[in-house]
Amino acid sequence: MLIDHKIIAEWHDEMSTYLKSIDPYDHIVTTSVSHREIDGMNDLPNIDLNQMHIYNKTHMIAPTIHRYTQRHNKPYVIGEFGYDWNWDNVTHDRGEGFDFDYKRGLWYGLFSPTPIIPMTWWWEFFDERNMTPYFNSVREISDRMLAAGNGSFERMNIASGSLEGYAVKCGETAFVYLLNNSERAASAVVELDDVADGMHAVEYYDPGKRDYVEKKDIEFQSGRVGTITMEPGRELVLVISAGAETVTGSK
Repeated sequence: MLIDHKIIAEWHDEMSTYLKSIDPYDHIVTTSVSHREIDGMNDLPNIDLNQMHIYNKTHMIAPTIHRYTQRHNKPYVIGEFGYDWNWDNVTHDRGEGFDFDYKRGLWYGLFSPTPIIPMTWWWEFFDERNMTPYFNSVREISDRMLAAGNGSFERMNIASGSLEGYAVKCGETAFVYLLNNSERAASAVVELDDVADGMHAVEYYDPGKRDYVEKKDIEFQSGRVGTITMEPGRELVLVISAGAETVTGSK
């Protein structure tokens, strides 16, 4: 038996209002919703951030965050995401698929306007697969974003051909995430808006190696980074700074 959405929303409205009334420390109040949307829940005044779980649809993380943030004018979080929701299917013989899905979901979150990186329910599984150190790559770029923009975070339009591409500008530094989500090598000319013509220092960060694999100065014309070729499943983060001197980030 399904409970009427109106009753669920009214209960959350009452409970969140009560929690706010008794909390002298002004804690954040939220709730957890699985795969469906509850009518009226996303606009309750005393729910500070909205969230949803996304399984088998990791590619929808970025557009979901953007859509709900704009529609309801409050932070949006992916409380759970994953390659599969069924525990029986979380097996090491499918591990490479889970790993790939997990990594890209973290970057989709980092390059979207969410206060919390998308979270996994299968933390023990990923720990067994030695995925925990991968967080250092996400942390590296996150720290540089915060240092460059002092909290500012602006979405940039990007054209990246057959490669998946996401871009944000933090202060005067642009960050680009590229992913070859195909089964063969792919090349694309990467173009960004809001990058002035002239020389820029570009650093190429490989999340898998957790290191900067190349640094060079590029003369931008009409926002063109140039042609980038990537092997299947490879990820790359570009850090683009104005000027001709490349600055190395911490590792």
